[in-house]
Amino acid sequence: MSEKILYRPAKASDTSEIVKYLNIAAEGVYEQFFNEIYPGAKYTEVMTPIISDDSHHYNYTNVYLAEYDSNIIGSVMHYHTEYYFITEWMKQHYPPERLEYLKQWYEQEIPESLLIDSLAVDQNYRSQGIGKELIRLAKDTAKSEGLDKLSLFVFEENSLAQKFYEREGFKVLQRISLKSFDYLKPDCDFTGSRLMVLEI
Repeated sequence: MSEKILYRPAKASDTSEIVKYLNIAAEGVYEQFFNEIYPGAKYTEVMTPIISDDSHHYNYTNVYLAEYDSNIIGSVMHYHTEYYFITEWMKQHYPPERLEYLKQWYEQEIPESLLIDSLAVDQNYRSQGIGKELIRLAKDTAKSEGLDKLSLFVFEENSLAQKFYEREGFKVLQRISLKSFDYLKPDCDFTGSRLMVLEI
């Protein structure tokens, strides 16, 4: 099957799929984080215009997709860590208590690297090398930008993802204890996160 999988840069028309995979990668936290910020609006309605806007770094142009039989089955978003900060737009649109939750990640020291913001594969296509290939594409992007590291965050409770990244050569640089967040349901109120780095 691997020879039939197409790996390609995302297009603006892929935005809805990207939004779906961002939430999968975040284990449902995004969907709950945005709940009630815009009354009546669903998570997808909030995120779609953000991801489709290529005037800032957090958009479809920084995404590679895995496609099989015309269906998106995997996604990786990555960008230079110089863009990893709480923006003025976020300050204007997110309630203060939700920004405080995000600061637990944004205030971490990340070495100059290409940050894998999210990586997710459809559960029906896992353990087939798709995640590995998406990381390889991230490595290629990092090298093209003159960077020699990849970095990412993974929830402490997600042992399967941690083991996957460890097999790919990532090392834990820092452990972060997460404060409880009232807007998250118990299954998404994670207790910790790990900052992992890969030398390439």
